[in-house]
Amino acid sequence: LGAKVDECTNDQSTALFYVYDEELFDFLTKGVQEHGFSGIDVNHRDFEGNTALHRCLRHFNSYMARVMLLRADSFVSFNEKGESLLACLARVDLSIFDIYFKPVLLEQEEKTRLMFEAELEKSKERASQIFVEACVFLNLFIVERMLAMELDFNAQGYNGKTGLLALMEAYENFPAKLVLQLLDKPVDVNIRDIDGRNALLMLVFKFPTLKPQGANVELARKIIELGVDIDQADNEGNTALHYACKIADFDMIEALVKKGADFRIRNKGGLLCYKMASLGVEQILATLFTT
Repeated sequence: LGAKVDECTNDQSTALFYVYDEELFDFLTKGVQEHGFSGIDVNHRDFEGNTALHRCLRHFNSYMARVMLLRADSFVSFNEKGESLLACLARVDLSIFDIYFKPVLLEQEEKTRLMFEAELEKSKERASQIFVEACVFLNLFIVERMLAMELDFNAQGYNGKTGLLALMEAYENFPAKLVLQLLDKPVDVNIRDIDGRNALLMLVFKFPTLKPQGANVELARKIIELGVDIDQADNEGNTALHYACKIADFDMIEALVKKGADFRIRNKGGLLCYKMASLGVEQILATLFTT
């Protein structure tokens, strides 16, 4: 009928920005050529510099984003604000990422390698922020790849969390191996998040969740050896020893005390560490700390 398939909207989006079907995508990019029309350019950008792939990733249209990624000539793409495909991928939920995108990135290793390299070449600061985001979303594929890069591993996200602090909050799939690799980097274990927790405080605070996933007291010892302030209190005045007593983890309590943790510190509620424990445990700890 003579319709212009590559016509743009007011924001310079083409039809590809709104496609939800793989066959239609292929028709608009290649199939129309059989009818004498030019296919829509997959690299066309809207007024913000986003491609259709950018748009799909930002709006969590994972199915079509995967289709477009499979057909992309390159994974290196930045919009006008400097946001890349890698930045968008880092914010994808882990379960969705592993199903839709990880297989593509593994299969097309060369394009993947160039994508990571381009990020660092464009901006070390921005690449370091993407690392933090990947840690927040527990995107372990991206975290592992970026650990091999020369980044600022002390970069903090919007809530004050570094990559290390974000990984300590893992609700599942705690990456103990990657955390140890990160601790071998020049990380500052005393950086605190908006709740006032440094790496040791975060570990002990989240220990009931992390311990079943493979976290152990040795990890706490490693953090202490790196020079953490063992008596640092969070915004509620609790130290790592307060939280260790609260969860009644005697191995952790012993490790902290042996490293010099001060059991005389009171939190903002006026409580000594052993007062955080349940009644029976409190009596045991009170005896240990006062003898």
